[in-house]
Amino acid sequence: ATMDVVLIKSGIGKQSGAVTISVNESLVDAYNLENSTEFLPLPADLYSISNSRQDLGTDDYRVTFTISINGAGIQNIQEQTGLTYVIPLQAQVASGDLAASEPEKLESLIVPQVIHPYLSFTDTGLVSGRTIVNFDSPDIMELFSSVEVNFPNNQDIPFDIEIDPELVREYNERNGTSFKVLHDGAFSIDQSTLTLKEFENSHGFGFQIQKDGFIGGGEQYNFGNFLIPIRLISKGDIPADPTRQTQLLQVSFQPNQLDRSRWEIADWNSCICEEPQYEALERVPENILDGDSDTYWGSKWDEPKPFPYYIVVDMKTTHEVFQIELIKPTSDSWRGNMKSGYFEISDDGENWTRLGEWTMEENAPRSHLYSMVPQSGQYLKIVIEDAFNYFNAELGFDSGANVDLAEMVVWGR
Repeated sequence: ATMDVVLIKSGIGKQSGAVTISVNESLVDAYNLENSTEFLPLPADLYSISNSRQDLGTDDYRVTFTISINGAGIQNIQEQTGLTYVIPLQAQVASGDLAASEPEKLESLIVPQVIHPYLSFTDTGLVSGRTIVNFDSPDIMELFSSVEVNFPNNQDIPFDIEIDPELVREYNERNGTSFKVLHDGAFSIDQSTLTLKEFENSHGFGFQIQKDGFIGGGEQYNFGNFLIPIRLISKGDIPADPTRQTQLLQVSFQPNQLDRSRWEIADWNSCICEEPQYEALERVPENILDGDSDTYWGSKWDEPKPFPYYIVVDMKTTHEVFQIELIKPTSDSWRGNMKSGYFEISDDGENWTRLGEWTMEENAPRSHLYSMVPQSGQYLKIVIEDAFNYFNAELGFDSGANVDLAEMVVWGR
């Protein structure tokens, strides 16, 4: 391997002359004494200076000296001794009308570092930041990642990107997540970007995300959180770093969250506001549309009604509904108590079509998201059929229950 050492001419004027560099091992002793280090001069048979004398013309401002280094020999002696070796260089003016700078500016200790040359991803593992696709997204979206090398690069370095679904399974198993592998119909790799160019130490390469790839036949939509699991493959002399060779890129396809600002409550059959002593609490059905999870609707409290309980929302215009999120009160984590029920949708508020069922495994989680086969309508109904705890433990289901709901958030278009 070779390395360059540069000597700079500075100041004013048009001076010229010859300059030299040489090895001065006494610099090592002086440096160790001043800095409490234990450097050793690198043995002379492990390097050579090919052009130790150079001329600086009147218009020149720098000259370069090339040092050839035996990398394998240096690595071997470092591994054997565990010590740090340096090349102690001394610069001098050999002839001409150049003036020498301060002594410390004419001295340098070069510390050779022998590394394995590797190509690697700049970021590895799960990369932060998601590419979010929805119905308003362009048909094709650009996604970029990057590779890098750990040495000064002076050549084109081709590489390839391999899709490895096993990386997603391993990540989910290790972290308790449920990411899905993004299928190849939803993205493509820009093959023209898979070369790290000469003199680049890092390089970006691209993907194209196709919105149509998330939509199947019959307008079936593949919503969810996906990963593109990629493995870096070397195609040249520079190997891929086995510890920085894989990457998980996040892509999410979600329907649009619908604006609820004009929505109204059209009907309900149970509310704590029916009981005069609780009217001032204002736990009315309208609270499920106000965007505040600290305000909420509560069912009739002291004398609960029999199941089911329902709330009907007028969305004011026809929407295709894909997902519904139910959020329990967050200010009092024990509240909620809803266990199961279903959603319905209607064009006129009278004739209803079942959207899907919902079930909660326990009361503690505050937020629950439900996906369903898309259907259209203006009116949306949530029906609560069961609770975790009944009003009267002895009577059970027939006694009804105290339940609360803070928000009903809807995704669709």
